[in-house]
Amino acid sequence: MKLQSPLPAFSTLYTTINLMVRDNPYARQAKRTTQINVVGQGVKLQSQVMSLRGNKRDDRINRLIEAKWEMWTRATNCDVAGRYSFHQIEWIVAGALPESGEALIRLVRRPFGKSKIPLALQVLESDLIDEEFNGPTLSATNEWRNGVEVNEWGRPVRYAILTRHPGDYWFQAAPQRNEKHIFLSADEVIHLYLPDRPFQNRGV
Repeated sequence: MKLQSPLPAFSTLYTTINLMVRDNPYARQAKRTTQINVVGQGVKLQSQVMSLRGNKRDDRINRLIEAKWEMWTRATNCDVAGRYSFHQIEWIVAGALPESGEALIRLVRRPFGKSKIPLALQVLESDLIDEEFNGPTLSATNEWRNGVEVNEWGRPVRYAILTRHPGDYWFQAAPQRNEKHIFLSADEVIHLYLPDRPFQNRGV
């Protein structure tokens, strides 16, 4: 679980971690080794649809499904910003786990680019979760824990996401937005981390 700290301490910690990965060859190689071992050449889809008659695969349907998948995984279709292919998103997420302890992916249910599939992904830095947020909840039995609203069972309900990275506030010339937060429903978010204890809702 991340430390509850004031913004200056958080900004310093964030800068130190990123400088380590950027400037320390051992830290950088540890991150890259994780990405290579976890992602490699990326996850490949192999469709296994069976024919209605006979115990064999329907090659025509399977080729069509795989072709549609390959088209969606292109950067212009699967990434809301049109920057990263699905394989690059896998690479970024795998690198975020050893560097930040968690990864956050927003599901945007609308088509982008030339895709007709109403789904695209937005990778968010976990630092955008406002750990100190303690505003109103959707239910009296809910509570905020480290920027995540959970119900009485500890199930995530929504996330308090900063509209600007905490480190950006130190640049006085940067334009400020009126809204400090957006609130994402938990069913719009894939939150990846490896828990070490019960009821842990953030990565280390």
